[in-house]
Amino acid sequence: MKNKTWFMTLIMFYIMSSNLLAQTDEPTAFQTVRAMKLLCGIIIFIICFLRRKKAVGGWLLLYFISLFFGIFVWGILFFSLCQI
Repeated sequence: MKNKTWFMTLIMFYIMSSNLLAQTDEPTAFQTVRAMKLLCGIIIFIICFLRRKKAVGGWLLLYFISLFFGIFVWGILFFSLCQI
């Protein structure tokens, strides 16, 4: 069962990387942003995958990371557009 999980993970990374490396007409800055999002996603996935047996790990850790990152980005956008 463990080999099947790793195999599915490798397939997922291959699909994500093939979309990233596909030829597009986007400017270089957008390709850099896509690469950074992919890298962050892979790092978060690996952290959650390795901590899945711990008290705060797996899907719960992914939920908390998404929640706090969303609040952080919302705060940055809100205060940058507020024009105080």
